[in-house]
Amino acid sequence: MMLCLQEIIDTSRNKLKLASIQSANIDSVLLLSYILGVSREYLITHSQEVISEKNCLDYFAIIDRRIKGEPVSKILGKKEFYGRDFIVNSDVLDPRPDSELIIDTAKELFSNRNEKLKFLDLGTGSGCLLLTLLLEFRDARGVGIDISEKAIEVAKRNSYLHALNDRGSFIISDWLDSIKFEDFNLIVCNPPYIPDEDINDLNKDVKLYDPIVALSGGNDGLRYYKKIITQLKKKNLNKKIIFIMELYSDSADAIIKLMINAGYEANTIKIRQDLSNKRRVMFTDL
Repeated sequence: MMLCLQEIIDTSRNKLKLASIQSANIDSVLLLSYILGVSREYLITHSQEVISEKNCLDYFAIIDRRIKGEPVSKILGKKEFYGRDFIVNSDVLDPRPDSELIIDTAKELFSNRNEKLKFLDLGTGSGCLLLTLLLEFRDARGVGIDISEKAIEVAKRNSYLHALNDRGSFIISDWLDSIKFEDFNLIVCNPPYIPDEDINDLNKDVKLYDPIVALSGGNDGLRYYKKIITQLKKKNLNKKIIFIMELYSDSADAIIKLMINAGYEANTIKIRQDLSNKRRVMFTDL
């Protein structure tokens, strides 16, 4: 089987489209770049270069994995977030573009990027939120917590990848159970929030390849919102802490009601919308 780069891209793109893969165009190119160890620009400028039979077989093997639903990120072992690559695998949720709004919000609320801040990331997963904050705030330090030991291992790998192991640490904890969070200036959180009855409706590349513990929010999707808000309110604080949390837009009203019922003033709870005009991020002073 002797095909040039353009021919193999065209063939794989058509196979992906027949499998109803919406991102067929970019997936075919990204996966070939991965197999050959070259840039996407190289594929364009060398479109008539013939590919070896081994590379061709290897490439179509991972195209078949993609057709079966495995996301490109899990095949490549990495996912971009806020312009940087982070290691991912089946033990952590893929970073989502929507979560970048948490970073944007933090940068707006803390305008001095050289301030010696301390961050706490609840349910850190790959560590992308905490590590991105540390990369944006060069004098900050932080802690990421997760109940999953395997997720913590991935987060630690990412901290070494981005040379942040001296400023960021990761520990196993069931949310705030093992944390004295009064030490922090900012707490961020993207909890599992998909109602259990909606899990089966998720795309195959999510429900089969992201860990269910990072997706399921219980029967109503509010299980962890309730737990986090309750734990936060039980703490006696002697300093101002800003709390930024991602919202499941379909449950935004219910989450805000949980905050108010816990004793937070309605006028202190601020909401930011994502690019789709969905309520995506909530922030308040604790």
